[in-house]
Amino acid sequence: MTVLLAPPDYVPNLYSEVNAIGFPAGGSTVCVTKGVVSRYDAHVYVRPATMGTDSWSANSSGNVYILQVDAAINSGNSGGPCVDKKGQVVGVSSSNRPNAQNVGYIIPIAVVHLFLDEVSERGSWSGVSEFGLTLRCIESDAYRSYIGMPVDKTGLLVDKVAPLGQVHGHVSPGDILTHIDGFEVSNEGKVPVNVGGQRVWITYDALVTSKPKGELTTLTLLREVENKAKKGPERARRGKRVVLSIEEFCLGAIFCSDGATCGQCVWRRRGRAPRRGVVGRRRGNRYGQHRGG
Repeated sequence: MTVLLAPPDYVPNLYSEVNAIGFPAGGSTVCVTKGVVSRYDAHVYVRPATMGTDSWSANSSGNVYILQVDAAINSGNSGGPCVDKKGQVVGVSSSNRPNAQNVGYIIPIAVVHLFLDEVSERGSWSGVSEFGLTLRCIESDAYRSYIGMPVDKTGLLVDKVAPLGQVHGHVSPGDILTHIDGFEVSNEGKVPVNVGGQRVWITYDALVTSKPKGELTTLTLLREVENKAKKGPERARRGKRVVLSIEEFCLGAIFCSDGATCGQCVWRRRGRAPRRGVVGRRRGNRYGQHRGG
């Protein structure tokens, strides 16, 4: 039997019909449940989420595209295909939200192709591409004025840079990230993308985690212009910021010295990893804890 996979750039329209196929609990034969695509979003997938990794954790590789559907996805559905009316696979069943009704999640076909292509080429999967930055939302008008951010600009403040990441040495704490590949970053950390003719706001790092290793990512940064009229800390804190840097990077998974991917190792300095209390303090993601199907 031939399985027809949708193209890597295919995204089913919102409210379009999908069918989840699998062997969920409650029977011994194949089961098909029908629903519609309810939401196009990005978050930390169920496996790292249940292990204590959240989007804010130092060992998180970032938010990844996800499709929310109202088709029933239960234990036993995970890994099963989701097909559209044409019979082409548009995603893979992933998880549901146990404290809600009719909220299931499927991994989009674009992410499936990323996995299949890398395994086919390299024989293994190293994980999604990582940003290597800790960014801070700057929603406060008073704070934006304090740091010298132009009133007509939006973006995120760089708080930390991973020492083993691709952007280390190019991006510095205090820079402001305004655009990713030309997409404007809001002060809340969202970027607008078009899905089925509709504009949807997605978490910024999904633009990076959805790319294969080695593909260029363009970052537009605001950097401070030194104000010589001021002296000392005041000059550093309140200097004007202008676009002084548009950088291109080939982002990928970040490896430990032994070749394994390790989120904690990305942030390790002088042999010290992040405190476990910081990494594992809260489980789940911003939608609550998820359960694998």
